[in-house]
Amino acid sequence: MTTESDNRAFLEAAVCVNAARFQQWPADVTDQWFQTPAARQAWQWMTQARAQGRAVDLADLMANHAVNA
Repeated sequence: MTTESDNRAFLEAAVCVNAARFQQWPADVTDQWFQTPAARQAWQWMTQARAQGRAVDLADLMANHAVNA
C-alpha cells in the first residue's frame, strides 16, 4: 500500500527525471516545491548545472551518486 508521502516522492522524482530526459523545466517548480530531500537536492544540482551552461540529461542525473541515492 502506498502512502501520500510515497505518492509525493514518486511525483517529485518524475519531475526531476522528465526535466532531465525531455529538457522540459516547469516554470512554476523551484527547489522549495520539493518536500523530499533527495529530489530537492537533485533539482538544485540540475538547476546549478543549467545556470553554468551545462546541459543536464538523464544519464547525468542517474550517474550522479550524490543526488541519485
